[in-house]
Amino acid sequence: MSTASQNSIHYKSNFKKIVEVIVFHEYYINRNCSTIDFVLDQQNRSLIRNYGLLFKQTGQGFVILQRVDSKTNSASFSGPVTFVFDMVFKDLLFLNLTNIPFQYSQLLNFTNEKASGERLHEEVYVGENEIRPYSENGIAGKLTLTINQENEFFGKESDGLNIPTYQYRINFDTRTFVLRYNFYFTKQSGDIKKYYVLNEKDGTRYENFISRKLENGIEAFSLELSEEIKLKEKYEFLFYLKKEDEFDKSFSKFLPHPEPINLNFDEEKKVFFNDLFIALDL
Repeated sequence: MSTASQNSIHYKSNFKKIVEVIVFHEYYINRNCSTIDFVLDQQNRSLIRNYGLLFKQTGQGFVILQRVDSKTNSASFSGPVTFVFDMVFKDLLFLNLTNIPFQYSQLLNFTNEKASGERLHEEVYVGENEIRPYSENGIAGKLTLTINQENEFFGKESDGLNIPTYQYRINFDTRTFVLRYNFYFTKQSGDIKKYYVLNEKDGTRYENFISRKLENGIEAFSLELSEEIKLKEKYEFLFYLKKEDEFDKSFSKFLPHPEPINLNFDEEKKVFFNDLFIALDL
């Protein structure tokens, strides 16, 4: 038997999972969000050890494990105990792809004392109810878990057979946006009327280009796809730029899919655009 196998058996036989927190995000294909770390400060690390527990990050959240032969059944361990975890958002584009208030200083606050079933937030997805003021730049998070309300883990004799496992979820939704392709010519003689965009999936044709000046002064011809869509890790639609030209009938240019980095909020229209820029006649 390999060392890895021996360690795995030893790990499973000596610990029982009592708490699990899992983070989901609608942006990802499998909804598994692995871009958030949960961190304990020194005080909470000491508290975990004092109760004979093991804290382990899972990549999609974390688990708290209790040693099967835990020595925490004396009355001195009875009563509720609270652990506080700091949440570290590792994805610099988390605000772009997540449907929460679009502001750069906010604290997401979660607690199981107000949990809705397994959810650590009031609505189906995290929203404004979980937002708190934050004096620093960026997004931060705090998760407060209180357990042992009925001495189910500590403070009384137990045969270990009826110890519960609490599982909690945090569900993030993804932003909706309007996809906007911006075409510009590298030559003065370009004629946008020769071009159109074709949806390869359903054959829909788009050609209602709108001329506008970009911030760098370049004239662009923008095409807004009116139906709002959700940011995703992968899209099924395929758009191609086509050209009606008797001398170049084979022209077909695949148009890229939207990315979170291209998201911006239009204050006037009160909508998020995902802008993609395509040079013509290179």
